[in-house]
Amino acid sequence: FAPCDTANSERDRHLRALFLLIFLFCSQLAYASDTGLSGFNIQHFHLASDGSGVFSIEGSQLLKHFQTFLRFHSDVSGSPITAGNPTTNRVVDLIDTLWSSEISFSVGLWDVANIGLQIPLYFYVGGKNENLGRFQTTSLGDVGFDGKIRLLEESSKTPGVAFKTRLTAPTGERAKFTGEGSPTVALKVILDRNWDNFYTAVNLGYQFIDRRFIRSGRTGASWNVKNDDRLLFGMGSGYKLPWQNRS
Repeated sequence: FAPCDTANSERDRHLRALFLLIFLFCSQLAYASDTGLSGFNIQHFHLASDGSGVFSIEGSQLLKHFQTFLRFHSDVSGSPITAGNPTTNRVVDLIDTLWSSEISFSVGLWDVANIGLQIPLYFYVGGKNENLGRFQTTSLGDVGFDGKIRLLEESSKTPGVAFKTRLTAPTGERAKFTGEGSPTVALKVILDRNWDNFYTAVNLGYQFIDRRFIRSGRTGASWNVKNDDRLLFGMGSGYKLPWQNRS
């Protein structure tokens, strides 16, 4: 029974760390300002929720049965969205600073599938509001639910093949550009292959998103930016250096 106890202990540590991070973020929700506009989610970069593949490019690998994976990552980006103001005809950095973080948690099931959860946390969102005044805020993003199943295990003749679906809930805020305002669905096919020390993965899919425009909350006028369905494609490669573990 020792392996089972070890797995349970690891899972309990991951869950405690997850709840602690959520609590720390909630304690920062002091800023209530927003842009005064109706927008959409501007953050579409997500690391693989189970740690597979290369950064945001998913791999076909799965976690073992009841094995858990927990990761917290954080990054800062500048000027992720600019738009033309229909009233002044000026291009404005609506969001000029974005400190985004994400908690990823996954668990393997029966060595054939993974299920996962990703919670985006925006510790700082800063830019110009509709009146071109400065605003700064924090926000929760759209929470994502992942499911991945392996269709074909890699062999000497065939690549590994998996299928992934991702659902998001509208937990973010359109006025802060941290949410879509409605659920989204993404479907993705994953292929990957190892050649000794060289690894490559390819992802191809499609994401269904309700069409959104940037609109003025005061006048209803549309800005010159639109968000809609998107074709997903990504490719990533990695190379193990001679001194790295080959396992």
